[in-house]
Amino acid sequence: MSDLVTKSSGGGISAQGPKTEVTVRHTCFNAVKYLYFAIINLFNIKAKKVAGRPKLTPLQKSKSKASRLYWKLQELINKTPSELLNERVQFCESEKVMGRPPVKLSIQQDRARLAFESALEEYRKAEQEAGLDPAPESEIIDYKKNDFAGRPGADEIDKINRFIRRHERMIKTIRDEIDSGAVDKKHVRGRPADSREKKIKVYEERIHDARIQIYELSKSFPKHEQIKNRLNELRAESRQLTVFLGVKYTREYGENRLNEIKHLISEMDQRLKSETEKENKNEIKKLLKDLYSERRSISMFLNFRMARDEALERKAELSKEIADLVEQHKKALKLYNEKSIASENAKDEEAKLINAIAKEKEAKLVREDAFNKKYQEIEDRNKQLRAVYEKLKEEQRQKNLEAESRELEEKIRALGGEDLLKKIS
Repeated sequence: MSDLVTKSSGGGISAQGPKTEVTVRHTCFNAVKYLYFAIINLFNIKAKKVAGRPKLTPLQKSKSKASRLYWKLQELINKTPSELLNERVQFCESEKVMGRPPVKLSIQQDRARLAFESALEEYRKAEQEAGLDPAPESEIIDYKKNDFAGRPGADEIDKINRFIRRHERMIKTIRDEIDSGAVDKKHVRGRPADSREKKIKVYEERIHDARIQIYELSKSFPKHEQIKNRLNELRAESRQLTVFLGVKYTREYGENRLNEIKHLISEMDQRLKSETEKENKNEIKKLLKDLYSERRSISMFLNFRMARDEALERKAELSKEIADLVEQHKKALKLYNEKSIASENAKDEEAKLINAIAKEKEAKLVREDAFNKKYQEIEDRNKQLRAVYEKLKEEQRQKNLEAESRELEEKIRALGGEDLLKKIS
């Protein structure tokens, strides 16, 4: 191990030699913070309330963790392998997917399930230590059901823009190699390496295809969404300029420091693999995190092919352009919301009209049913009356026949046809 990392007397890992700027700044900040609170406690001064949520207890933290891990598991369970594959942004002429293949969905689900079960077990232990009765699992699950903490995830256009920025950095690196007169690596085995000119051409084609994809996606977006995507691009460029302008050392020092950091990371990785004590591993990981952060800053600084004055000028231009776009975004979003409200009102009016028509139809059907019922009642009454009429008519006909028969009998008797009547009867 180098002189920067040695074993301490207590068995831990300590950093020796030159300290990084990040570590020194962090130490100074903690010292000032400690003095600030010490003075407040000494004079019993009421500290100014700071922004943000109240501090969570260990029990609340473990409960939040279990709930969020459950919903992460559900998200993975509801995801299909094709959706997982489509999340990878690819712009290449072949069907082969670049880079390491994604972890299988089934493995991700198993990992998420184990993480949830572990977090739930941790919360149960915290409940026992606090002397509380076990809470129902449904209560733990719903604790952070509708809590979307953190920044929103990158949408498809953000992912494509990252893809473009990564390929632009690769092109800059290759052009730096060409300008420095670096010799191509000697071919050993495998397929022959592409020339630098061919690599640049391939990367530029991919960037071109990616920009076409962004244009096709943005066409269907409302104006405020298009402005927001442009804002994201400018802010990303502004962040890179901020990192570049924040570095105070020369390019030569940055290159030397980058090589030194790469060597340190390699040594620390080897030490991490051989280390057995958990405490020492955690200290190595903390040091590695600082080294990775410094390496990223130096790499961004070295990737810039821009003079400092030019970067300052561009930074000022970006600040102005971002401010203008923020105002445009506010106006476009306000107009979009007004249109949405108007559209919602129109939909409400349309819904009311549809409901009124439906009610009118329903009332009409009720009236028609009542009319048909009344008409049927009248028809039934008419049938009854006809039946009575036919009965009375038949009775009258019978009476008439009987009267005629009696009259005929009397006439026959008057003519002396008594014997004839006896024969007939």
